[in-house]
Amino acid sequence: MTRIINIFLSIGLIFNILTADVAAVDISFLDLPLNSSSASLGNTFLSDLGNPSNLLLNPSNIWFGDRVNPNKTLFKRIFLRSSLSNYQIIGNDYFNIMGSFQFGNGITIGGGYIGINQSDIEHYDNNANYLGEISHNQKAYVMGSAIRISGINIGMSGAYIETDFSKLNSYGEQDAILVSSIGLSMINKSINIEKEELWAQILIPTKISLHVLSRNIVSDISTNISIAKNSLYRNVIGFRFDNDIQASGLKIPTYFLVDYKSNNGFTNEVIDLGWGVNNLFDLSGDLGIGDLSFNMGIQNLSFNQFSWGLNYSVFDFIVGYASIGNAWGGQTSVLSFKYFYDKN
Repeated sequence: MTRIINIFLSIGLIFNILTADVAAVDISFLDLPLNSSSASLGNTFLSDLGNPSNLLLNPSNIWFGDRVNPNKTLFKRIFLRSSLSNYQIIGNDYFNIMGSFQFGNGITIGGGYIGINQSDIEHYDNNANYLGEISHNQKAYVMGSAIRISGINIGMSGAYIETDFSKLNSYGEQDAILVSSIGLSMINKSINIEKEELWAQILIPTKISLHVLSRNIVSDISTNISIAKNSLYRNVIGFRFDNDIQASGLKIPTYFLVDYKSNNGFTNEVIDLGWGVNNLFDLSGDLGIGDLSFNMGIQNLSFNQFSWGLNYSVFDFIVGYASIGNAWGGQTSVLSFKYFYDKN
């Protein structure tokens, strides 16, 4: 029975490609979690401030603050951040690598690569005759930059996307797509309110962050292709609330994130939520053994898409793990590695 269902699904997939005037391209893979932090926090876009993965989440947030290293004679105002993530989701192999350079408190420039592929897709003709196996590959090359002006981060990025169905004759290679992103954010704005009671420390944030993102297909070639209507959330607005809770001699830093995402009316709007706690190894003092954080979140307010994860940082390295649920009830494990050369 399962094989019969797979045959009909495969026929439907190939039939839609071959009978469309122009193949509809789905670029929603750009909205998959880019690292363990965003994955574990409900794929919210303020989950990993300063990381180069923000080239797609919101390019304004690749800017990570003024840096000066007085111990260096050369390059004392040039700093690097990089990240790498890999996982499998619904039979697809996903991989990304991102990097960014920042020059003092001036401009941040970043770039990266995202790849997702699915192999061993069974290929049938309209009469259910087995024709062999095909694979589906998508690649995105991303570049962007960010600056800060009067306390506001401003960033722009562009993504060049290639889609390929191998072994599918002339329909295999589809036209490339260009996607632009522009983002604004205000990060870690202090809320100076006295909070002696525990309930006030929980409900009133110490810092608040806000971001706005707009993405669009801007190339002229977009008039020659059909973009699947469920592809890519175009408009995103989100908040992050950071709290410092002090109880029983412990200082507990927590954060709560919320994003509202829309696709210009093509699909239902969604709300994603995330919550986490930081410094789990250092709640009562400076232990000098690194930093451990715990995160959890949900996408689209659906507990089928509940996620959780851990991030451990020591020296200039961060290792992260996340487990995310999908709408079909499965679980996906995300592993990320980051290197930050950005010491003051």
